[in-house]
Amino acid sequence: MTFIKLNPVSEIQRLNKLFENFKNFADFEIEQDNLLKVRVDVLEDDQNLQIVLELPGIAKEDVTISIDNERKLTIKGEKKRPSNYENRNIIRCETNYGKFSRSFILSNDLDDTQISAKFQDGLLILNIPKKKKEEVEKIISIN
Repeated sequence: MTFIKLNPVSEIQRLNKLFENFKNFADFEIEQDNLLKVRVDVLEDDQNLQIVLELPGIAKEDVTISIDNERKLTIKGEKKRPSNYENRNIIRCETNYGKFSRSFILSNDLDDTQISAKFQDGLLILNIPKKKKEEVEKIISIN
């Protein structure tokens, strides 16, 4: 029989580090029971990061995009039930309605002052340009 020595403190530290890494992941969703689930694609090339949200049936007037001082980009909105549904008996309704919110922490290599957004065919497309990398040679003097 082989005994394996476990250190509970190191295991807790390992799990804590794992959760910390997960928490710092670029995309996190604010979970609430009444939120509409919105699908997102995040794409990247050499010049831009692109975030594409599926928003079928949502008017662009019902969507807001904001960014805070901690570089958290938040897209919020609401898919409203059509007004012609009122005062009618709904026999079956498989369409989801409600509010949604998706948030992303932007990395420092993205230029948050140049974000552009367009709404096309039920898709909200955000383009975030990457900052130009400055290659500066520094001379270090020897004392």
